[in-house]
Amino acid sequence: MEELPNYFDVIIVGTGMPECIIAAAAARIGKKVLHLDRNGYYGGDWASFSYDKFLEWMDDVKASLEPDCIPAQMLQYARFLEPNERMSLCPKKSKTIRNLVLKSYIKDSPDLPVPATGNDSENDNGDQSTENNTTEEEGSALPLSSENCG
Repeated sequence: MEELPNYFDVIIVGTGMPECIIAAAAARIGKKVLHLDRNGYYGGDWASFSYDKFLEWMDDVKASLEPDCIPAQMLQYARFLEPNERMSLCPKKSKTIRNLVLKSYIKDSPDLPVPATGNDSENDNGDQSTENNTTEEEGSALPLSSENCG
């Protein structure tokens, strides 16, 4: 079995489009490249998912949108700054995607029966109908259909 290399010219963290271009360019000119990602998927904000993985990803993003706080350990480093220097913390995760809501539609599905109330009246054929031909499933408002892609 071959041993893993222990020396690299370039280490790139992240597998989004810019990181992949940089990794390819470095490898093209002969550099030894280690390309890593902290996520369980490749592609960063350009990733594509199966439906189940998409739901997992949404949960992760919603959890990571909590406000960041500056750890006490980082505040200790601030005392080493010169008067004209400024400390900037890098975000733990990308904040390019926010306000996620999931809503799914079933195109051309039969209308679900609407619970009857005392004031509702049925049609002549005994069916209750609604004005549109889509059924909305409760969820959290991204329409999931191929019409909205690309």
